[in-house]
Amino acid sequence: MDVLRGGGDNDTLYGGSGNDILRGDTGNDTLTGGLGADTFYWGLSDKGGVGAPANDTITDFGLGGEKDVLHIKDLLQGETHGANDTGNLAQYLHFEKSGNNTIVHISSGGKFDTTNAFHSDVGGKEDQVIVLQGVDLTANGTSSDQAIIQQLLNQNKLITD
Repeated sequence: MDVLRGGGDNDTLYGGSGNDILRGDTGNDTLTGGLGADTFYWGLSDKGGVGAPANDTITDFGLGGEKDVLHIKDLLQGETHGANDTGNLAQYLHFEKSGNNTIVHISSGGKFDTTNAFHSDVGGKEDQVIVLQGVDLTANGTSSDQAIIQQLLNQNKLITD
């Protein structure tokens, strides 16, 4: 297992074969896990500012047998959820389809309004954006944030606590 960590600039990290941990750190980073079950990690110090989010891209997030994981436990402050529910995670995560990609908007402080399952008022509240290239988690824009979060939790593709 390789552990790859970027620096304070815009970095490009490539994991190659095997199970890798990739952390871009600050800046707008491009992460490629390569073959294997890779963990893409974000900590609280990796995010940008509210309204000026860090924008990172994962080029090969695998939904199938690769078992790639988004590890955002240390990025989310005050989130709660149970073993079988999404808790308040929709206040922290919003998923948007853009072309062939899924854009994950993150508010590390849980500032998103959840009165509408398909909320679109994330601008100015997000401090981290993750683009999953070539991946549609939204079922062509028809899945709610809570449904996507539950699916990722059920598949062990999202670590939040």
